[in-house]
Amino acid sequence: MKGKLFILVLAVAAFVLIVSAPEASAESEIVSYEYGGYVFNLDTTDHTAEMSEMVTSQTNPVIPDVVPYQEQNYKVTSVDWGVFSEEGIRTVTIGKYLKEVDPGAFSSVTLEAFIEPASMDPSSPFYVDGGVLCELDIDKDINAIVRYPAAKAGTYYDIGAPFNTIYESAFRGCVNIQEIHITPVSIVTMPTDAFSDCKFLVRFNYDPADGYNHLPNNVLIIENSAFYGCTSLGDFKMPEKLRIIEPYAFYGCGFQKFYLNQEINSIGSNAFANCLNLTKFEYDYYIYTNRGGFAFDHNVLYEENNSKKTILCYPGGITDTSYTVPDDFDDIDSGAFSFNKHLTEVTLNSKITELKYGSFSECTNLKKVIVTKSLKAIGTSAFDGCTSLDTIEGWTNITDIGAFAFQLTGFTEMTFPDTIRSVGLHAFSDSKLVRVSVPDVKVSISADAFIGCMDLKDIYFEGDMMELEAGAMNIGTDAEHTAEFTVHLISTANIPSDAVNDEFTTMHIDKEGEHPYPYENFIGVAICLLALFGVVMVIREV
Repeated sequence: MKGKLFILVLAVAAFVLIVSAPEASAESEIVSYEYGGYVFNLDTTDHTAEMSEMVTSQTNPVIPDVVPYQEQNYKVTSVDWGVFSEEGIRTVTIGKYLKEVDPGAFSSVTLEAFIEPASMDPSSPFYVDGGVLCELDIDKDINAIVRYPAAKAGTYYDIGAPFNTIYESAFRGCVNIQEIHITPVSIVTMPTDAFSDCKFLVRFNYDPADGYNHLPNNVLIIENSAFYGCTSLGDFKMPEKLRIIEPYAFYGCGFQKFYLNQEINSIGSNAFANCLNLTKFEYDYYIYTNRGGFAFDHNVLYEENNSKKTILCYPGGITDTSYTVPDDFDDIDSGAFSFNKHLTEVTLNSKITELKYGSFSECTNLKKVIVTKSLKAIGTSAFDGCTSLDTIEGWTNITDIGAFAFQLTGFTEMTFPDTIRSVGLHAFSDSKLVRVSVPDVKVSISADAFIGCMDLKDIYFEGDMMELEAGAMNIGTDAEHTAEFTVHLISTANIPSDAVNDEFTTMHIDKEGEHPYPYENFIGVAICLLALFGVVMVIREV
């Protein structure tokens, strides 16, 4: 009786567990499927499709409304990055169910227009206005320009009152547009890459009264690379409410003068790098921030942050051939001097302890840098591309040389100081080095530190504490660019077998005290000559 009762209790408990257990949620299964010259990612749960790739080149592609798969129609609701990036595309007809597009989905440089289908489903926020892809989302109060076709005809475009948003990469790479006018005051952000690589864009809300381009008055933020590579863009004046200029915002722009507003609070690294025509920053007053402020020293833009002064930009259009960092400056920001084509000599003060990423990169006429013993580290790509650089004076306390720090430089000889502790990846790649000397210290040398140094013949290690990563001694790059060099070692030193790990580099080892044949050194040659002289004398006597 007790046994039957126990079984009954277990059965009831099991039934309760089964009834009360939550239903297992159905997991989405994504199926990759090719249809109509495209690859789609099909979601078998909600029966939607994402267009992920165009596999058949088309001049006037049409985004299908649905993809038939296993007797089920999958609505095409999204387009992934790069789908329509090929040259040769002229128009794109959007699908009626489209709900989402990646900012880089329609990057073809030959795209002239978007076409709207005969009818759009109410669920889709997209529409086409004058060949431009737009989005209207009433719930979110968004009326946005999504993508302006890169090859759209016409040199002028007016972003009119209906629009209140510009999407990331909306005008990127436009090849015809020369002037843009914006009227909506509701636009508060210039998004990432919004106008990047519009190489012929000259005027942007241009005001002939002051000769400046302008942003809408309510813009607060200029995001990363917003105007990157606008090489024809004229002089620019910032609106009073602007607070933030993000990194690379105006990289490579063509203006000569740039007017900063008083409310600016943050300027990112490389914001004005490679602006080769820039000669002057303008402002009405010292620009105060909650940390300090921005100011100018002989047109050099710097930030004062809690009494620490950092050079943000040495304008690329200044034609002086030499520059000495003033004694009251403490730091140099990333890219601050990059791409300058006039400087041949730079002198750092004793407050500079490190050089940041790309601080002097691509200064192709820079020949000489004078530093002090305070400098400890040379950061990634600090002098990358300085093809004329062959002299650094005073670097007696350097401990770290970053990746690509001296790539493509003009050094023929390099003697590391006794303080050196690390040499980074590709630190001297493709430079003109012939000879390298490494002191008797514990130093780590990364892979490919000297790769591409086709003139390099001798590397001298004065000690036995070096640590070489696999491939640290690689120099040759391919079958047409092979290299042969000699490593000179003291008697107690060894080179790891994988220091060279490619087939394009031949490394010889000259180890102190190991000369198996006397003719390998001058003493051996002398002995051979004496022996030969003795043989000749014996023969003559006979």
